[in-house]
Amino acid sequence: MSKTFRPYSPGQAFLLPPSPLDWLPEDHLARFIMDVVKKLDLAVVYQRYEGDLRGYPPYHPQMMVALLLYGYCVGVPSSWKIEKKTHEDIAFRVIAGGAQPDHSSVSEFRRVHPHESVLGVVLKILVPGTAAASDWSGAEGVLIEGGGLGLSVTKSLEQDDDVVFVRRGSR
Repeated sequence: MSKTFRPYSPGQAFLLPPSPLDWLPEDHLARFIMDVVKKLDLAVVYQRYEGDLRGYPPYHPQMMVALLLYGYCVGVPSSWKIEKKTHEDIAFRVIAGGAQPDHSSVSEFRRVHPHESVLGVVLKILVPGTAAASDWSGAEGVLIEGGGLGLSVTKSLEQDDDVVFVRRGSR
């Protein structure tokens, strides 16, 4: 065989572990969602855990909110499908930081934290004209539809892929 191929070693270990964020392009929606969630005031969500020392430690609320937001943005609202995506999809794995919450943890988080608390903080940061929105000068809003935590965020198909549209309820 005279043709030379690029090296292929799927079992090859890394000399230094790569950052999972390196697996996503800078303008990826998952990165945007993680940036948004970092800026959210999740005090209402954290409050639920105050003084509760029972059981195994829960997943970090930032991760769970980001997983749910991203899931709804890309059309994966099901807790079963979100669980599966944390095993198979790079963006979900990056958001989860390598954790793989089971479907009951995702579902329970959604049940325990009604949409008013989580959506309220999302809207507070993304509604144009609010102080928090000034940090997101490139974003025009977020598209929010459906019930529960029913979120759908769409990127503009124009030249600038940083534009995100937001809408709540009926169009």
